[in-house]
Amino acid sequence: MADIKPAHPVDEASIKQLLSEAALPHTDLKPHHLSHFIVAKSHIEQHVIGVVGVECYGQVGLLRSLAISQPHRRQNLGKRLVEKIEAYAQQQGVKTLYLLTTTAADYFRQLGYHNCDRQQVPPAIAETTEFRHFCPDSAACLVKALDDR
Repeated sequence: MADIKPAHPVDEASIKQLLSEAALPHTDLKPHHLSHFIVAKSHIEQHVIGVVGVECYGQVGLLRSLAISQPHRRQNLGKRLVEKIEAYAQQQGVKTLYLLTTTAADYFRQLGYHNCDRQQVPPAIAETTEFRHFCPDSAACLVKALDDR
């Protein structure tokens, strides 16, 4: 099992390393962004083995940076992290979460996300660095209404 808790600035290097290993963007992450990230830490060593974050823009949010270290995959850790970040987003007033992925669309569909036309996302989401610079146009765009939970 793993401990799931809010990320802290001291986790920054470990988070960036994990994201780098997963080939996910991280150059835009600064310590203040981590207040909207959740990490999973191994019980014994307490090192970061999973991460997920959200960017909140009023009633919409961008789920980003879901990564699990290779030895800890297929243990429902990703699902637990997504559930926690969705609950956190709801607490922040987010009603709809969007995400882009080039590799995990089927995984997120299993978690209740649906295909979304990239051209139909709200301007606040479309203007994020993730949408504008990091994810290619070929990335799947998905959406989930959190008030359906």
